[in-house]
Formats: sequence, structure tokens, C-alpha cells
Amino acid sequence: AKTIAAEINNPVYPVVVYVATAMQKPWHVKHYGRGDLLIGQPELGRSNAVSALVQLFNQAQIKTEFSESSKCGRSF
Repeated sequence: AKTIAAEINNPVYPVVVYVATAMQKPWHVKHYGRGDLLIGQPELGRSNAVSALVQLFNQAQIKTEFSESSKCGRSF
């Protein structure tokens, strides 16, 4: 998120997506469920903007939670 934020003029928030998938065959991914989001800025805590995003996603029926855990800011 920090790398992207340095390049654009908009807020960037780290997000982790939990999803169950499997490769059925080459170029074919099967979705088995979930799609929950964890969103947060571990170093800044819960801001009004992050709270609004969590609420917006949940209203759209995308299960989303705020996380203070460093896993939201980890590079994979």
C-alpha cells in the first residue's frame, strides 16, 4: 500500500481477502466460497475513512472487518 500511495494522489488501504479456490484444470479456477475482507492501516489505527469503507462493503453484502493486525500491511 505504501508503494502505491507514493505514486497516486488517493488514499490506499491494505486489504486481505480470504477466499477458497482451486485450479480445476489449466486456466480454470473454481470458487468454493468466502470472499471475506480484512481492511486496515495497522500503523494508524481505525480512521473514519476505514470505518466508512467497512460499512460500505458490508452494506453491499461483502463481509468486511477492520483489522489492526499487521497481516493487512504485509507484502506477499
